[in-house]
Amino acid sequence: MGRLLWWAILSATVFLVAALVIGWLDGRMAETVPLIGSAIVLEAQPAAALSIPLGFNPISGGLVSILANLVPLPIMIVALPDIIRRWSWAKRQVDRATRVTRRYQRFGVLSFVVLAPFLGAYACVAVGLTLGWRMLRVLPAVMTGMVVSVGLIVFGGNWAVHLFIH
Repeated sequence: MGRLLWWAILSATVFLVAALVIGWLDGRMAETVPLIGSAIVLEAQPAAALSIPLGFNPISGGLVSILANLVPLPIMIVALPDIIRRWSWAKRQVDRATRVTRRYQRFGVLSFVVLAPFLGAYACVAVGLTLGWRMLRVLPAVMTGMVVSVGLIVFGGNWAVHLFIH
């Protein structure tokens, strides 16, 4: 296995352990595991909505959702370009898309701020990779969209719950 893949696996493990630690510090270890699973499978936004009925504090519920959603991303960022390189048809398509979209990269990545809450981080990163855009530009835009949407969900949902319960 390549050295870069080992770094990706280590990064994914750090994100997973950080999510577990935050759930443990919030006193909700039993609820943290399903929240992590839903964030990995369904993305951060549905997991953030799930954190509300599970009784998480808005900040810890949002952090667990975001960190758990980041678990597959390093492996995906390392593995997807390798898969594309090995598949000649995909490589030709990506090269063609890169030539066409390279000039739009600087401002095109800003679209991921809006698209990340709807498409999810995985789809946005995959689109950025297949367009040949630099991950140092794609990831901040995706993270901004994800953090803002998760924050709106957990704080808005918590506000709505307290509005009707108290």
